[in-house]
Amino acid sequence: MAVNKASLLVPTLPGALLFLLITSPVSAQEINLLGYSLGEQTTQVLAQHGEPDTTRETKDEVHWVYFLDEETYVVLSFSKKREDIVSGIQITGKGKLKGTLLKGLHLGDPLERVEKIYGKPDLVERVDEIGGVLYSYSNRNFSFEFVDNHLYSVRIQRKVFLPKTKFSQHFSL
Repeated sequence: MAVNKASLLVPTLPGALLFLLITSPVSAQEINLLGYSLGEQTTQVLAQHGEPDTTRETKDEVHWVYFLDEETYVVLSFSKKREDIVSGIQITGKGKLKGTLLKGLHLGDPLERVEKIYGKPDLVERVDEIGGVLYSYSNRNFSFEFVDNHLYSVRIQRKVFLPKTKFSQHFSL
């Protein structure tokens, strides 16, 4: 199944609910995903990955979208307060990626494998746009989305979302 470029998911930030600072240390696995790094300068991103395939803007962020294959894409987020550095990275899809995500995870891994590595989440929310669920962990800078009990998306960010905020939003290209 090909990625529907007209219905990609990107992170959102509700107006009054910004971010909490990370209260626990961040390991290297929580700042890098598939060669993309939190805190990386836009000039470094452009030099290493080229121009994004498309861009989108929300109230608080700018998003660069890179298609990795017909079923998988990366969204790099930049805060409008600091548009020169990557503040969030989301890998989404059902394609076969070269390389691993956090702690050796791959897109398509069973939900049980993620729970074995990271434990039960602090918050589980339904994500109707993908027909799946979102797993969020308190005081961690990452979250997971699952479709049919398989890993569909991983997001890391420089700061942790407040509980019960939306992870993603549908948008049209």
